[in-house]
Amino acid sequence: MNASNNGQFWARDFETLTRAEQQKLEAPLLAQQIEYVFANSTYYRRKFDEAGVRPETVTTEQALDQGPFTEKPDITESQTKGSMLGLHQCASFDDVVRIVATGGSSAPPTRLGWTRSDIDLYNEMGARALWTMGCRPSDLVIIVSTTACTRAAS
Repeated sequence: MNASNNGQFWARDFETLTRAEQQKLEAPLLAQQIEYVFANSTYYRRKFDEAGVRPETVTTEQALDQGPFTEKPDITESQTKGSMLGLHQCASFDDVVRIVATGGSSAPPTRLGWTRSDIDLYNEMGARALWTMGCRPSDLVIIVSTTACTRAAS
């Protein structure tokens, strides 16, 4: 995506949606994500079952109140009991192309496996955030982050 509307918006089509249009766009994506984690992770299936929530009932932002929620201590515990990325991992290791980790300053480091799609979405989010802060192509931005391991393209 690139800047539009004389630089006022990064993604004009998305940033000018009404609340109703935004909800209409997000609802099927939310349902798809919930179905994905339920189908691909025994960890999340168990959490949904324990909360008494069926994935097909979580189709709107308001339905998120049903839970279950996953917080950093849950992920840390999952990583001590499971594989390198934890029991909550949904993407196949074949699809993971980058592994990043938190710094571990206040708790054990948390590792996250990113797919190519995750990286694309993260980059779009970062570009949108920088644009919102007033950064433009002529600006120099230094991003300080932890080291990530990236798998070469196959």
